[in-house]
Amino acid sequence: MPDRPPPRVWALLGPHRGDNNQVLALAEALGFPFERKLLRFNHLRHFQPALLGATLKSVEAAARRQLEGPPPDLTISTGQRSVPPVRALKQRSGGTMRAVHLGYP
Repeated sequence: MPDRPPPRVWALLGPHRGDNNQVLALAEALGFPFERKLLRFNHLRHFQPALLGATLKSVEAAARRQLEGPPPDLTISTGQRSVPPVRALKQRSGGTMRAVHLGYP
C-alpha cells in the first residue's frame, strides 16, 4: 500500500484569542502539519450565516487572498463568522473537504 501524503489542514483563526487557542490546540493534537489562516471580516459579518450562504464575501479582500487555490482536506474553525467561508471552501472542493467547527455557531 503506497504512503499517502498527510491531509492538508487549515486552522481558521478569527478575532477571539480563546477561540483561536481551541482551534490551534485541536490542530496540534491531530499531529498533521497545518496552516494558520487569519480571517478578518468586513461589515457583512453581521448577517446571519443562513442569509449569506456559502460565500467569502464577508471576508476582507486581503484575508480572502490566503483562501485562494485548492481548498484543504480539513478546516478547523469556530465562531459564527467563519461558517460562510467554510461552506464556500467545502463547495469549492466539490464536497470532499471536511470541516470541524468548535462550539455552537
